[in-house]
Amino acid sequence: MTLDLVLVRHGSRDRANEKSGLNTRGQRQMESLVTALSRRDIRPTAIVSSSKKHAVESAEKLSRGLLQEPLKVRNLDSLTPQSETPSDLDTFLKELGGDDVPGEQTIVVVGHEGRLSDLLTELIGVRSRPFVAGGAVHVTSSGKAALLRGKGQVAYRYPTVDHQEDAIRTKAHSKMTVSVFLAGFVFTSLNFLLLEAEERSWDLVIATGALTGSLVLFIACVYIFDQLGTPAGFATDGEKPRRWWKWWYDRRARKAEEKWEELTKEMNENTADHDARVRARAERDKLFARDERDGPVYWQMVRTSRYVFTPAVFLALLGYASVVIGTGSVRLQLVAGAFLLTAILYAASRRPNLGAD
Repeated sequence: MTLDLVLVRHGSRDRANEKSGLNTRGQRQMESLVTALSRRDIRPTAIVSSSKKHAVESAEKLSRGLLQEPLKVRNLDSLTPQSETPSDLDTFLKELGGDDVPGEQTIVVVGHEGRLSDLLTELIGVRSRPFVAGGAVHVTSSGKAALLRGKGQVAYRYPTVDHQEDAIRTKAHSKMTVSVFLAGFVFTSLNFLLLEAEERSWDLVIATGALTGSLVLFIACVYIFDQLGTPAGFATDGEKPRRWWKWWYDRRARKAEEKWEELTKEMNENTADHDARVRARAERDKLFARDERDGPVYWQMVRTSRYVFTPAVFLALLGYASVVIGTGSVRLQLVAGAFLLTAILYAASRRPNLGAD
């Protein structure tokens, strides 16, 4: 006797509209998931879903794609965000069928984050990384009693990847430590400029501005790397973003989705131009595919290093250069400039090449 649950996060949608259905990328995600589950011989005996439109559309696509005779999708309040029904395992199983849940069933469950992650934690007894949009986790068990005891077993995840996030989090913590040290160094230098400098010449004004910007960016790095150090199982347990932040996150996601659709259209139109298709695919992969393949923690760490930490270093160097110029000593300027240029060139020459062909 077995009771299998295939937990699925809905496909992508238009984030500007809470009542929207799947967008183009979301439809592609569900088509890919249908193919993946079909290859794994998933033949659901029931399909349940949140009542949100994009979740229902995702469930219906799975029903039509996995079965010759599609099943009717049943909506559960315990899977629906902002509903008054609790989302715990007992409530979910009760809605699913209470004590009448039979064995030898495969039930597809379509929902949202972080209710899905919380449900998975109760099913298997341990925390795990969040679901990606269009992702799935197959949980096997000997029946309802085993699930209630948290004895479910993860058969596989889709996409099947190992993000090695524990190692990445160690790296993020080390970057946070370096950011703290550099922020302290810049803060000390800035204090000296503000308190000790008697004249406010343009070079000192530029140095003050550059060091201030550098300090702010290093502090931002501390907060970001600290967040990236959060264990995967706790990623969805924080408070929901406030209205302004939610607007910003939704806008950023919407722009990425629009760019994805634009590049997809470009790929489809340039069927005869192989190079154009390759360029469009590479640009499209930068939007979402790399995050899904290598994990959001890794690429967020890379982006933070590239677009926050590195500018902070350059601003600190600009502040240092302005201070040196402000001394008025040509000899000091030449020596400091020579050493600075030599150090930059040497560091650039020793940079490792870890990329692919």
